[in-house]
Amino acid sequence: METEYTTSTGFKIFYGLLGLGVIIFAFVLLKITSSSTPKAAYLMPSGFLFLGISMIINIFRRKIVISESSIKYINVFRTTEISFDHIKGVRIGDKTIYIEPNDENYKRIVISDYLSIGDSESLTTWLSGNFKNLDKNDLEESNQQILQDTRLGVTVEQREHKLKTAKGIAIAYNIIGFVLCFALIPVHGNYLMVALMVLYPLLGIPVVKFSYGLTKFVSNNRRSKSYFIMLGFILPVFMMLIKSVGEYDLFGYDHIWLPVVIFSLIVCVPLVAFGINKSIGGVNAQVIFIIIASIGYGFGATVQTNCVLDKSEPKTFTTKIVDQFIHHGKSTSYYVRLAPWKPGQGVAKVEVSRSFYYSHYESEIVKVGMKEGALGIPWFYLYR
Repeated sequence: METEYTTSTGFKIFYGLLGLGVIIFAFVLLKITSSSTPKAAYLMPSGFLFLGISMIINIFRRKIVISESSIKYINVFRTTEISFDHIKGVRIGDKTIYIEPNDENYKRIVISDYLSIGDSESLTTWLSGNFKNLDKNDLEESNQQILQDTRLGVTVEQREHKLKTAKGIAIAYNIIGFVLCFALIPVHGNYLMVALMVLYPLLGIPVVKFSYGLTKFVSNNRRSKSYFIMLGFILPVFMMLIKSVGEYDLFGYDHIWLPVVIFSLIVCVPLVAFGINKSIGGVNAQVIFIIIASIGYGFGATVQTNCVLDKSEPKTFTTKIVDQFIHHGKSTSYYVRLAPWKPGQGVAKVEVSRSFYYSHYESEIVKVGMKEGALGIPWFYLYR
């Protein structure tokens, strides 16, 4: 006897309308694409068309079939089946179910958005009752490893105390990083705040290094007793990036890459060495995430150090506004394009305030100041 679980009626209607909307959007894109447009431009509407059609087909094809000896998951792209004898256990997350095989010849079953399945509660209850909860098992193993780790103390009580201490430090680091992120919003050119912005992410390295493995860059409380510093690191880096891009205009990028690489490696190497959380899996994804975060830190730290700590005397040049335009996105941004004021330079695009935008006009002569940069990366600003 087989039991089938399919997408609920409500979600079939929802995904059907969504898929239809994506298809309509694809045809709109195709219609506005002119014959003179490069062929590569057709990739986007074609991609949306494929996505919309796939969503509609998946509504009818997607199902989970539980027989007397196996579980089969069918969707628009593939069919995956594992016999009960080859199921190691299950991981039931907030949105995704993973059915892990105990044999490398089998592929694991990944059921995304399982809440859209009719009677999903019955499915999760059956899976939990018939197979090992791998998240719970990993969490218990992680807890036992910590309580038996003699580096954390001679007694269990001492080890538990170290665990609580690591938790407190990780939480404090994340909270301070969160507060620092928003405290930096109104700050411009303040040495102390820039120092905090550049140095604070670095503090995450000793937090991880000297935690005896109790704190990692990322963690998963379903599977590991380790804590994480990701938020305390990422938030100041994110704000530093926004301020670096929005507040400073570099005069070319020829000299920026070496310091960006150096700053990036300063955080990337130790975080990869000490911050990878093997107990939660996805090691390659963690490494990629750390590399991306490190590059963001490297770019932001380079621009902030170069521009804020620059004590060189500015040189003033005159140029003229050759174009003005407004960008409407999540927020409205105002830009002007400036004619070259040095040999070999192209037109420079500069974001300006609303008041500057409406108080100046095309062909108007304006002044720009150029500085050498503390790290030898020239940058400029427009006299308001």
